[in-house]
Amino acid sequence: MTFSDLFKNYFTHKDFLPSADKIPGTLFTPLHIVFAALVLAAVIFFAIFLARKSEKTMRTVFAVVWACLVVLEVSKILWETYAGDDVWFEWGGVLPLYPCSIFMYAMPFAIWGKGRVRYAGCGYVCTLGLWVAR
Repeated sequence: MTFSDLFKNYFTHKDFLPSADKIPGTLFTPLHIVFAALVLAAVIFFAIFLARKSEKTMRTVFAVVWACLVVLEVSKILWETYAGDDVWFEWGGVLPLYPCSIFMYAMPFAIWGKGRVRYAGCGYVCTLGLWVAR
């Protein structure tokens, strides 16, 4: 499979793709490392850029990121449920109950919480959330 085949098969469910050793860009290949470096650079850039903005702007950005995250999570659950070889809901693998999904639950506390609740939400979103959700 070539790099251009990745774009042709972008919306192909994982049940119908070739094995992982035939797909470029799997874990710790050069494509994966370059993409991870670009994402890290974007996170650092936006953190520096947003640090100079007002609190209202940061809340708006957090709200937009959170809304996109929820929409993408629901889309992923529907995709995994209905587009695969077997159409069924896999309770253990599809529900967002992993450490990387806690970001989705902590973000509303960081955006709309008050006092210690907001402090705890911001603490997770801006520290552990970045590490776990990578």
